[in-house]
Amino acid sequence: MGYICSVCNGLTTLHAACSNCNHPLDDYGRIDDLWGAYSPYQELEDLKMTNGFEDSRKHQCVHIATCPICGKVHYISIDEQQEM
Repeated sequence: MGYICSVCNGLTTLHAACSNCNHPLDDYGRIDDLWGAYSPYQELEDLKMTNGFEDSRKHQCVHIATCPICGKVHYISIDEQQEM
């Protein structure tokens, strides 16, 4: 069985506030999709092994979110759910 991100699969939305100004953050998706032009087409588990986060071991999906007010970038780890 695999794991899925509820945010990436549209089951929930990312609700997080900026640690700098407390404004709601804009979700820009999985950080792995932003590494390069072909990263959205690579195997997700391969990307998780080389992205510098512990997301593969912890079964998390790391999203990048930005504050539209102050511009601060946040990395939000979302716990993945096991597929049934």
